[in-house]
Amino acid sequence: MTTPLSVQLYTLREEAKSGIKPVIEKLARIGFDGVEAAGFGDMDASAFKNFVESLGMKVSGSHIGLPSMDEAESFLDTQTGLGPTDLIVAFLPPDQFSSEDEVKRAADKMNNFNQLVCERDCTLGYHNHWFEFSSLISGNPAYTLFFNLLDDSIFAELDTYWAQTGGVDPASTVSQLGKRAKLLHIKDGPADNHESSMVAAGEGSINIPAILQCSQADWHIVELDQCDTDMFTAVKKSYSYLRAR
Repeated sequence: MTTPLSVQLYTLREEAKSGIKPVIEKLARIGFDGVEAAGFGDMDASAFKNFVESLGMKVSGSHIGLPSMDEAESFLDTQTGLGPTDLIVAFLPPDQFSSEDEVKRAADKMNNFNQLVCERDCTLGYHNHWFEFSSLISGNPAYTLFFNLLDDSIFAELDTYWAQTGGVDPASTVSQLGKRAKLLHIKDGPADNHESSMVAAGEGSINIPAILQCSQADWHIVELDQCDTDMFTAVKKSYSYLRAR
């Protein structure tokens, strides 16, 4: 597989409690091309980027919360050290996908913030969970309405596992999004509900080869929210599986 591989560092949040640098060093030794930030540990953004790059990797993006407009500029200042990059809103609450009016309000907030993100020469994306797909509005997933209302410059970081958990075929969704699915989260597991533990890529119910065949993403990003086995073992297995595809 030629698409570069990254890891969302939320995956290794427990391991990082004793220091984020050893975690990133271990990912570099495994062979990953990059890491996706979920905060910067005890570093600022610039130090984080410099450390990652010193190991021959790149920062493939940064997960963020959606700040209020009053706090947006100061929040973006904390990301400046990454340089031009992808900033991904990691989560919006389920109630913001419960009705057409709620989705419109959520899209307006994203679009307003996007204007400020673009001024920083960065790009804004959105990372889904299951409820954006399981919530139906006029018979279609709320996710569809949401992205139809977002500015075209806002990309999808499609979490393929959560998409299937929410009731849609992830490969078809990747295909429909096309190049707008700029980043893909790759994870595996039963995809039966949001509480089930996940497994290394290739060991669960997700048709990952079909997803990869449709992908036009810049990065494929391993993320496991919870796992019953050693997390580093699952991450390394995921790397080997994806690299062989």
